[in-house]
Amino acid sequence: MKNILEWLELIQLQAPDRILFADEEQAMSRTQFLHTAQSIGTALSHFGFHNTPVALLMPRGVDCLAAMMGVTYSGNFYVVLDDAMPAGRMNAILTALNPAAMVVHRQHLELAGTLAFDGPRLCFQEEAAAAPETLAAIRRRMVDTDPLYALFTSGSTGIPKGTVVSHRSVISYINWFTDTFTIDERTVFGSQTPFYFSMSVSDVFSTLKTGATLH
Repeated sequence: MKNILEWLELIQLQAPDRILFADEEQAMSRTQFLHTAQSIGTALSHFGFHNTPVALLMPRGVDCLAAMMGVTYSGNFYVVLDDAMPAGRMNAILTALNPAAMVVHRQHLELAGTLAFDGPRLCFQEEAAAAPETLAAIRRRMVDTDPLYALFTSGSTGIPKGTVVSHRSVISYINWFTDTFTIDERTVFGSQTPFYFSMSVSDVFSTLKTGATLH
C-alpha cells in the first residue's frame, strides 16, 4: 500500500451506505464522501499542479474532511487553516507555505479575500463532476513518500513552522494505532481535536482505514 486513498476506496466497496463522517449539520456515507472527495480532486486537477501545498479555509466538520481528501486525490498535499485564528497568524502561514491554491468554504469567502494570498481559490460548493481517468493518471504518478499534509506549530519563537508528513508515515502510524487500540468498523469516535492539530490524525485516518464512524 502506498496511498491512504486506498483505504477509503476499499471500505467504500465493503459497505457503501454506512455512515463514515458526521457533524451537527450533516452525515456522509462512505459513497457520498468518496464521490465528494473525488469531485474536489478533479476540480483542483484543472489547475495542473502536483505535489504542491493547498490551503483549506474550512469550518471544522465533514466538509473539511472531504476537502482534505479532495486535495489528496488531486496529487497535492493539504494544510488546514484554523478559521478562528488571528489573521496575522494565517498570513504568516500562507507566506511560509506559498500554496498553489486555496479551497474555501462559502461562509469564509469574505475572509479569504482579506488574506495574503492572490492565487486561485476554489469554493467548496463549486466542485466539478469526478473524472475517473484524470484521477487515475494522477494516482499513477504518486508514491508513498509523497507529502500528504503539513502541520504548522508556533514553536518557541511564535513564528509558525511547518512540518510535512508523507503517506508512508501516516500508513505506518495508523497500522500501529489501530492494532494497538483494537480499532475496527464498530468503533465510534467522538472527535474533539482540531484538524490542524497533529492528534486529529489518529481518529481521522483510523476511520478511513477501518470503516469506523467519526462524529
